[in-house]
Amino acid sequence: MYATKALLCLTILLVHLSALTQASCGFAEARFERTRFGTEVRYCEYKGLNLLPGSWLIDKDDCMAITCNAHGMSMCGYDVNAGVRMPPPGCRIVSDGCEPRYIPMPGSRTRCPT
Repeated sequence: MYATKALLCLTILLVHLSALTQASCGFAEARFERTRFGTEVRYCEYKGLNLLPGSWLIDKDDCMAITCNAHGMSMCGYDVNAGVRMPPPGCRIVSDGCEPRYIPMPGSRTRCPT
């Protein structure tokens, strides 16, 4: 009986925590062009790069993970861009090589977590 109640409480907690997390992902449809022989070639375009289906890349500048398939491109933020983060009062979030860092707001004397 105790294990059942503990499992129920854990499930409720996880549901509430997952509701507080928002993913930062987007999708763009695949593009296509025809070769001179009439073959359709599908690709994804990201910042001027053409990616073939099955390709992926990590954009360290914007903290994004990019994957391409025949249907399109998925772009998901990671680390600092993984979703909505709420800094403590008096602090703000900055990116340190995609790692989130909390620093005091200008004019604030708040000590922010490291």
